[in-house]
Amino acid sequence: VEREDAQKDHRFAVTITLELIGSVRRGEDDTAALREAAVACAEAQDALAQSHSERAASLIGRLQQAQISQPRLRKLAARLADDLADPARAGVAPLTATARTWAVQMASGPTAQRPAAELLTRRLVDAGFPAFIAPAGARANAIAVLVGRYRTADPALLIELARRFPGTTPTWVEVMP
Repeated sequence: VEREDAQKDHRFAVTITLELIGSVRRGEDDTAALREAAVACAEAQDALAQSHSERAASLIGRLQQAQISQPRLRKLAARLADDLADPARAGVAPLTATARTWAVQMASGPTAQRPAAELLTRRLVDAGFPAFIAPAGARANAIAVLVGRYRTADPALLIELARRFPGTTPTWVEVMP
């Protein structure tokens, strides 16, 4: 939506789908609690990416109070709460118009390989890395598995990722804000 002052407002509709990874016994997690935890995790990732430190205290509280029995989601919530408490320690780069940020590309391929990309992304997240799937460059039918947004392209991270995830060739790529 373009406003009279030539600024643009963007409105997005977000759909969150919770996938079951592993087995869950009936009644183990309250659906509303899982939804709240997933939304808090998504909002925490957004706050970190956009450098919204004013939201940190509220989000840390929500993440710490979440009643999560699923180990992977609980681990993600704890890591995000730690990252919000100290974004510099987490290596999270603030996004500004001039800031260069980097991510590690772990794999790329056609969108038909999305299940394999999701599996690698889950393995990376389980290992504590901020991984996600994104479109691969200008190709409309390609995706990439990326790790983090970092202020600097530290070669030590590439070595660690290659060691922990054999068969991959981690490569630094510049990420546009």
